[in-house]
Formats: sequence, structure tokens, C-alpha cells
Amino acid sequence: MRRITTFLLTASAVVAGGAFLWVHQRGRRLSRALRRAPGSWPLQTTDDGYGPLFFRSYHLDVRNPRMSALDVMQKVQADIDAFSPHEIARFEKTHGEEGALNPGDEFYIHIRAPWDGPVRVAEVGPHRFRLVTLVGHMEAGAIRFRVLDRPGGILRFEIVSCARSSGVLTNVAYDLLGVAREGQERMWSRFCEKVCDDIGGEVVDNVQVHTFRAPYDEPLNLGDANEPSAYQAVLGDIAERALNYDPPDDDSPPEGWHHDDDHVELMAEPPGPPLERGSWSHAREFVKAYRFPDPGLIQGHYDPEAPLEGRSMLLRGRFLGLVFPLAVRISRTFDETRDTSEGPLRVWGYSYRTLEHHFERGQITFMVGKYMDSGRVIFRIHYYSQRAHIRNPLFRLGFWLFGRRLQARFIHTALNRTGDYVEGRLVREACLEGDGVAARLLLRDPLLEVEA
Repeated sequence: MRRITTFLLTASAVVAGGAFLWVHQRGRRLSRALRRAPGSWPLQTTDDGYGPLFFRSYHLDVRNPRMSALDVMQKVQADIDAFSPHEIARFEKTHGEEGALNPGDEFYIHIRAPWDGPVRVAEVGPHRFRLVTLVGHMEAGAIRFRVLDRPGGILRFEIVSCARSSGVLTNVAYDLLGVAREGQERMWSRFCEKVCDDIGGEVVDNVQVHTFRAPYDEPLNLGDANEPSAYQAVLGDIAERALNYDPPDDDSPPEGWHHDDDHVELMAEPPGPPLERGSWSHAREFVKAYRFPDPGLIQGHYDPEAPLEGRSMLLRGRFLGLVFPLAVRISRTFDETRDTSEGPLRVWGYSYRTLEHHFERGQITFMVGKYMDSGRVIFRIHYYSQRAHIRNPLFRLGFWLFGRRLQARFIHTALNRTGDYVEGRLVREACLEGDGVAARLLLRDPLLEVEA
């Protein structure tokens, strides 16, 4: 046993030593190659990356700073490495004039990790500059540094990045294990702190860090809402079906029936009416297309040309490998402003009710709302139901055993999918389309005028 232990320890040491030498030699080769090809080393864009797209922001506020925003940015641009935490990373300028920052300048970032990071300066302004990644960097994308004057005599230093991992290994280290993500957060948080230490004044709070993600290979567009031709005959039959219960006159849950009411907070907007390309409008499109249910549980089919109110729908429920056709009809739609204890609430949504041969009896309401005084945006599901008569005894037993759990799962996944869709849509618009509205919402700062 002692020999085996000794062998394993020796083998581990050899592997670790070999990995260290490989990393060291890789960094030296990459650094030399970068110097031999100043200005011509290939870019590594988000298209070259792997895995999801991340929007990350870091900012720190200083009250009553001793330096102006212009002076702060000039100092950072003159020597980026002076503000980098050397215990994590060091900036080596490999192309460009020392003591200044100009488009086309290049840096080799020596990172205390398996991957170093060559970058190029893509843009320089009085209050900002932007770096883009080159081949060999652990990420594929861009990062922007900016100084802002805020109300109340506050100066903000901000870092925002839009990037993907460069490959499978970095994606595992960043997205799955979280090791690279933690190191990156520590690096840029310390960068913000060192800049603000140099500014002087009173630091308002700790570094604020926000991370959002979006799938990169799935554009998140709604596509064709449906393929009605495959179910046209069934939809025609459903249109002739009646409700399988007598709904209450006041639309309240009948006594003794199951009642569910839950919501999810979506990305907040500035106070006022919903933004044209904001959280509220994106959620509304998603809910209108009936894309929020988990397709592993429910898939909805309908004629997209039919008016929303009065539309008949075929819901194909899935459980234990079986498919159950269920019929519903949209009984009402609403698009209005309501008075609430939190002020005016701008709402859009619809309700549908169960039809003959459905396993349940009842109504479910989907509502997208924005509290216009605070800017809160929510997606709410309100549900009342009761088990209908199920002729098949096996199905009746299955619904008795699993029905309520499946209802709860439907609501939970629908809320989460809508939140993920809105976040992912905003990330893609901010990073890939240069949409200032999306970036402003992700930065959670309604006062900012965000450049593309």
C-alpha cells in the first residue's frame, strides 16, 4: 500500500510539474509570437468561442472624489498595469507607445492560471476604452472600461465585458466548476478598488458585480409560432367543444377547488410605461407565442392566424413517455392599466379554460405586468382547477398520484423559462446587437445613457 501511495504521489507531482512547464512554455511562445506580429495577430471574436455568452459588469462608486472623471481615465490609460492586481495578472504592453493608449495597441496579460490573455485596444475615448481578445486568450469577446459622473457628487468606475469561453476546457473551468469565474471576479473587483483608491474620497459600497448569460447557438427568436396544418383537423374538432365546467360569474376560484398563484420577478425597467424593447415587451411576446411551458411537459398547438381571444388550443401533455391531448380555449384577453397598492400596474395577458375530455376543469391566467412607479416587471400565473372525470382508470389513478405535482412543476418551469428568456434576450441584444436599452437594463442603472 505504501508503494502504491508513493507511486501515486510521484505520478501526481510529475503531471503537475509537466502541466506547469507546458503552461509556462505556452505563455512564452504566445508572447514571442505576438511581438513578432504586432498589429496583425488574429482576433478571437465571440463566434470563435465556446458555450454560453456572458454579460458581466463591475462598478464602484466614490463620493466627493479628488479627481475628475477625465483625469481618472487619463491616468488608467497611461498605465493599465499599475491598477492590475499583480497577485492575479500583469499587463505587458507588446505593441504601442508607452505612457499612452491608442487604438491598435496590444497587451499580453500574464494571468496566474493555465491561460494568459493577449488583447488589442479597439477604441479609446476621454472617459472610456475597449479591449478585444486575440487568439490565445481564455475568452472570446470584448471588455470596456469607463468612468462616469453620477448625481450627488459621485464618480463611478465601471468595467463591462461580453464574452464566451475560448474552448471546452475554459468553459468547464468557468461555467461548470466556477474556478475561473471566481478568479476573474476577484481580478476585476480588485482593479476597480485600486482605481478608486487612487481617486480618493469616500467609497460608497463594495464592488457591485452582476453576471448574466444567454445561449449563443440558439438565437432565442420565437420563429414560426406554430405549424397549424399538422393539427388542423384536431383544432377544428376542438373549436366545436364546450367547456367542461360552469365558470363562476366573478372569475374567482370556486370554493374547494385547487388554487395556485405565483410570479417571477423579471429584469426591472426604469419607472414609467414599458419600454419598446425591454423586459415587459419581450416577456409579452414569449407568453403570447406560448413558448413558456417546458416542452417536456406541455406543447401547445394552435392556428396563429386566429384571433387570440376565442382561440382554441391543443395542448399535448407528456408524462412517462405517454402523450395526452388536452383541449383549452382562450376565454379572455386584457391589455390595460390597473390601480394597485404599489401604484399603476400595466398588464397584458390572457386566460384559457378547459374543454370537454380534458383531465382537469378550471382556468389559468397568464399576466405580464409592470409597476410603473417602481419599474418592477413580473410574470404571474393564476390557476384554479379540479380533477375532471377521467374514464380510463389507469389514467385516473396516475392523475390522482401525480396531477398536483405536475401542476406545480408546470408553474415553476414556466416562470423560470420566462425569466431565462428575458435575460438571454437582453444579453444577446446588448452584446451582439449593440442595443443600448438592453445594456442599460442589465447594468441596472436607469440614469445611464449607454453607448453601443
